[in-house]
Order: sequence, then structure tokens, then C-alpha cells
Amino acid sequence: MASGFRLNLWCIPLILEIEYPVLTMEPEVVDFGDVSDGSTRKSYITVTHSSPTTTIHLEISWTGAEQFRFWPPNLTLSPGTSARIYIEYTAVWLSGSSASGTLSARAAGGGAAARWCGARAHATARARRGAARRRDTWTTPTTRI
Repeated sequence: MASGFRLNLWCIPLILEIEYPVLTMEPEVVDFGDVSDGSTRKSYITVTHSSPTTTIHLEISWTGAEQFRFWPPNLTLSPGTSARIYIEYTAVWLSGSSASGTLSARAAGGGAAARWCGARAHATARARRGAARRRDTWTTPTTRI
């Protein structure tokens, strides 16, 4: 170059870290079993947030049978923490009635995170007319001689 100007190019490595928090729900399936008409059973699902740095606000929703209720409708999870979502089923007997649905937790706000940051759990139950019976409570009859 005639003017004595010299161009120096510097190469600076850039590191980009993208964090994608993962939500999990356990258990993934809650089976309330057989429930007497008008009776209520309660359980909970634990939602866990994997991020070590980001607090996440969640919206909880239910899709399915109206006999199920859940709370809370919103949660705020600090980095790396868990919280419980409570779910209850009140049996309403109809011929051959069984009920099910899906509990979903999604990042609040409707932005990009809401499209990929979420988890689901499934719940099932069966309403019965008489006393509730569970498979694990049956006993084997004994014969007297």
C-alpha cells in the first residue's frame, strides 16, 4: 500500500452457550384405579426444572374428563428445583364409565420457550357403583376342612 497503511486482522474465537431448560413430570401416568361413585381420590405429580441458571414460570393446563381437577394453575420454579402439581378425581358413575386426560406444564408467556419447554403426564380412573375395589386388595379365598 502506498500510504503506508497496514491492515491487521484479528481472529477472536467466540463461544455461544444456549440453554434449553428441560421439564419433566413424574410419574408420567397416574392411575386412580376403581373409585366409588361420589368418592374422591387425590395424588400429585412432581414437575422438575433442569436449568442451573434460569427461573421459569409455568402455566398448567388440563385436557380431558371434567371429573379431574388440578392446582395450582401456575408455578414458578427456581433453577434446578421441583414442585408438586396436585390432581384429584371425583367419580361420577355412568354405564361403563372411565375417565382420563392429560396434565400439561408449559413455559408461560407464549414466546419461543412455550413451544419447546414443556412436559405432560396422563391420568386415568374408573368410576364404580359400589365400594371401590383395587386389584391389589383382593385376597385368595381359603378352604376350610
